[in-house]
Amino acid sequence: MGYILVSIFFGFITGAIGSYIAVEKNRSPSEGFWFGFLLSLFGVLIVALLPNKKGKSQMIVNNEVLPKDEKSNSSATPILVGYAIVIIVIFYLLFIS
Repeated sequence: MGYILVSIFFGFITGAIGSYIAVEKNRSPSEGFWFGFLLSLFGVLIVALLPNKKGKSQMIVNNEVLPKDEKSNSSATPILVGYAIVIIVIFYLLFIS
C-alpha cells in the first residue's frame, strides 16, 4: 500500500514539473502533466526535449505583457491516450505474460 501511495505522489510531482516545462514551451499544461505523471522522469525528459510551439505574438506596453488570445479548442488527450495504450501494452508484455 505504501509503495502505491509513494508512486502516485511521485507521479503528481513529476506531472507538475512536466506541466511547468510545457507552459514555458508554449504547450498545453495538461500535455506536460500527463507525460510527467504517466512516464515519470522519462516523461519530463520528453516534454523538455519537445520543440517550442510558436506562440501568438505578444505586445509589451509599459513593461507589461498584454494577454494572449484565447487558446484553440484542440486537445492533447487523443495523443496521450495513444501513448498510455502503448505503455500499458508494453508493461503487459514485459511483466504479465
